[in-house]
Amino acid sequence: MVTYALSFAPSATLAPLQYFELPIAALFGYLVFNDFPNMLSLLGIAIIISAGLYMIHRERVISKQLVTARAAPPI
Repeated sequence: MVTYALSFAPSATLAPLQYFELPIAALFGYLVFNDFPNMLSLLGIAIIISAGLYMIHRERVISKQLVTARAAPPI
């Protein structure tokens, strides 16, 4: 579904949605196979999600700064 969605939207728009894949896969594994990730796997999932969210936040801050710098009148 993600590959199909890439034909309709840019990858930068869809990137945050990919972070839902890990917890959904863990939930699916628990519900279907009764297998829950161990603590090391949960730690890895948390690190991957937080790093991705940090990068998204950083890019938004940088793009706001660029827009503000372009909108400021020259001195």
